[in-house]
Amino acid sequence: MRARVPGQVFSPGLSANWVLSVATARLLSGQPWPPPGGPGAGAGLVRGQGGTGASPGAGRVLCLTRRSFPSRSPPTLCAPAVLRCLSVCLFVIPSVSWPRQRVLMALELLRCGAVLAAPAGAALACCLVAAAVALRCWAARGLRRALNKTSRQQEVVENLGQAVRALRRLNQEVDVETVLALPLVQLAQKLKNKELSPEAVLYSYLGKAWEVTKETNCITNYLGDCKAQLQEVAQRHGEGGLLYGVPISIKECFLYKGQASTLGLRRNMDFLATEDSVVVRVLKKQGAIPFAHTNVPQSMFSYDCSNPIFGRTLNPLNTSKSPGGSSGGEGALIAGGGSILGLGTDIGGSIRFPAAFCGICGLKPTSNRISKRGLKNSVNGQLAFTTSVGPMARDVDSLALCLRALLCDYMFCLDSTVPPVPFREEIYASKKPLRIGYYESDMFTMPSPSMKRAVLEMKVLLEAAGHTLVPFTPPNVPRVVQTLIACGLFSDGGQALLENFKGDSVDPCLGDLTIILKMPNWFKRLIAFFLRPLFPRLAVFLHSLKSRSAGELWDIQHKIEEYRYSVISQWKRQHLDVVLAPMLSPALAINYPGKTSGSVSYTVLYNCLDFPAGVVPVSTVTLEDELALEQYQGYFGDIWDQMLQKGLKNSVGMPVSVQCVALPWQDELCLRFMREVERELQHKLHELHESRAVVQAGPLEFSLHDLNPGHKVHIKNFQHTGATQPSWEGPFQILFTTPTSTKIGEKDSWMHCSYVKRASSIETD
Repeated sequence: MRARVPGQVFSPGLSANWVLSVATARLLSGQPWPPPGGPGAGAGLVRGQGGTGASPGAGRVLCLTRRSFPSRSPPTLCAPAVLRCLSVCLFVIPSVSWPRQRVLMALELLRCGAVLAAPAGAALACCLVAAAVALRCWAARGLRRALNKTSRQQEVVENLGQAVRALRRLNQEVDVETVLALPLVQLAQKLKNKELSPEAVLYSYLGKAWEVTKETNCITNYLGDCKAQLQEVAQRHGEGGLLYGVPISIKECFLYKGQASTLGLRRNMDFLATEDSVVVRVLKKQGAIPFAHTNVPQSMFSYDCSNPIFGRTLNPLNTSKSPGGSSGGEGALIAGGGSILGLGTDIGGSIRFPAAFCGICGLKPTSNRISKRGLKNSVNGQLAFTTSVGPMARDVDSLALCLRALLCDYMFCLDSTVPPVPFREEIYASKKPLRIGYYESDMFTMPSPSMKRAVLEMKVLLEAAGHTLVPFTPPNVPRVVQTLIACGLFSDGGQALLENFKGDSVDPCLGDLTIILKMPNWFKRLIAFFLRPLFPRLAVFLHSLKSRSAGELWDIQHKIEEYRYSVISQWKRQHLDVVLAPMLSPALAINYPGKTSGSVSYTVLYNCLDFPAGVVPVSTVTLEDELALEQYQGYFGDIWDQMLQKGLKNSVGMPVSVQCVALPWQDELCLRFMREVERELQHKLHELHESRAVVQAGPLEFSLHDLNPGHKVHIKNFQHTGATQPSWEGPFQILFTTPTSTKIGEKDSWMHCSYVKRASSIETD
């Protein structure tokens, strides 16, 4: 037997270069090392004899390694210590799932180290060992995170399930479907009149929330002390409050005693709130029963909804679509029927995006109309744009009832920074015709075909109702979005936001935001310089993300203030009461919000202006809209426009919304306008379907989204042309008949939807 000499390891005649080549080739092509049959089996692979378990990819990888390790290497490379250390790095830990490029990088580093002396080679090998150990720990950490996320999701479901089973034993005679079908105003009235018990209502919504979160992952915490709140409410008798016995869900950022508001960040997991936020205390005072914290995107700087702690929330209308964000958990839970009223926050559209994507109503009030004390934020002290607290619900009257309950003396007492302005009933109840401005596009983000159609159709309906509509264009939106808004939000270069991610993983829903913010200012300017000729919008945005001095920040805030005054002046010159504006819809596909940051222009404009703005669903995406979307190119043709077009595809039947906007502190007028929009849709269907009238238009395309509660609908020759899972808004009793079946389904429960249907005849009463 030949004696082993330097340069030969594992098997006689195999040099270190060949062993490394074979082992790396097998490892990267998914084969074990050492190979079955011993190291000698690898020789066959190297020498073209097939080898045990050789794969087609092995030869390709072998070529790479052979280039990294030529057959004639310096003698210092053949030191057995270096080879053994490298073997530990690359082969002894085959379970580590790390990128192939890093393996090849290690090989290149070793090749460079070959020209060094033996001690330097040993030091390099030690570094590789340390890197391998670190990578193994990193992989194990990722696995633990995935397991922890799954366990937290299961824990929420189990806690809700236990609560539902406990209440079921005490409420066996409750007609759950009837309770869930009631609008908030009627539900509150029945609770006040003792026609329903708070316990029965809580049981009904807990059960539905349990079902919804199993499908959408929208709840992060079951607030178990809702039982104590239930007992306290039951003892109040005549002093129940406006929301007596009403179950309510709240966004995770609202502090709740004994619970952590994580914002999807691990640094917040161990900080439990010592007291409730002001709005939670006011809701409890008004008799509401908070029962769930709902999910948010990591750091809440996204209009998607996913984080590494609780995972991704899905849209209940179409699980391939985003529910919006950052109040995405609220939108999904309410749209799925698991909550009748929710509370969210909005700094760039965080109430309005989920409302539009999920087909519900939401209001962003004037920023300081409702107390923000006790809110958890990922960035504090940023005053260019301030957060608004607002309600989310199925209909506008529910939003008004919530605002009515919050704007009370108790809130003004708890937070003296909030102006003591109660809800002004006379404005909300007014019947005076409105002078309404409208626009189809902000000239920064091209509206989708369904967005444009929704605004124009609503214009016609409002004019028919006696309102006056005049064109109105907010001045210079592209400049405002690209410079003032981006500079105001990230005047520190995003450093305060990045602090949240230290030692944490970044969720994909944030897109490339954190990567861009980590770039030094000089590098941002350099990239912006090269992007400007081809993609001017992206170049300006990138340049706007640099850090600024205090003087520059003050100048930005002054320009924002001047812009606000200019818009108000234009508004008053045209004698407008309110404005009808587009709302980004339908819902984007999962992960696409992070790739289309510029599309927030329709919502963030009114955060910049601090105008109250609400969202009302008015239509659904049709097949014609979907076909027209194929021609969508956007105004700039850059990556944002391309990603927006892709994200909007495959949305037939998904809801489309509009925005209703008023001047600052005119929140009641904004709500009144939203109610006008909602009612005109209902009137349209009343005119289309007279009592017991039969419409013969076969086939007729229509939407059930706007029917009044209590309608009975008989659809003949039914064909579903929306998503695969039909869903209805109601309550309705819906009977389907086809030529081959007299009855294929009946619904008497509330489920939200806006799916387009086709039928040869429709009968309603």
